[in-house]
Amino acid sequence: MCVRDNSKGSIELIVLGLLAALIVVLAMPLLKNIGEATSSSLSQVYSGMTAANGNGSNSDSGQQDSQ
Repeated sequence: MCVRDNSKGSIELIVLGLLAALIVVLAMPLLKNIGEATSSSLSQVYSGMTAANGNGSNSDSGQQDSQ
């Protein structure tokens, strides 16, 4: 009769969980910086688009004319 020892699998799962948590914690500042850079770029694009309209307002408000 063979008895399996499940403790090794449990330890591996705990280690993998801790490793995943560490990766998430370390990735948070990087993801925050990416979000800020994207927001800044989108603001620049928006200001460029409104300046191209002439009066600083978007005349179609993102909607297409239904003619």
